[in-house]
Amino acid sequence: MPDEIPNERKAPRIAVLGHAVITGPNLRANCIIRDLSSTGAKLGISGKVKLPAAFDLWLLKTRSKRRVVLRWRRGDFAGVEFCQRMASTMTAAASAGEEDIGIA
Repeated sequence: MPDEIPNERKAPRIAVLGHAVITGPNLRANCIIRDLSSTGAKLGISGKVKLPAAFDLWLLKTRSKRRVVLRWRRGDFAGVEFCQRMASTMTAAASAGEEDIGIA
């Protein structure tokens, strides 16, 4: 199909439904993690929320956070790439995936 968006993902993704909070300068917003890979995630976030170029993504179930860079934005969805892991209670065994955001 000519209108298809090319798949530019660096890693395979899995569909998830995890709760997270976005924090940054003068920003705190709830979001839903819609899919996840070892390199990034697709977030469900209101299009009314203005996202900065980089922010922290707090994974609620694991009480951990990841620094992310905004890669794309379409309506109520945003694609982010993980910059680094900032572990609080995150295990070293789970570099990404369901266990990483506590939805397993």
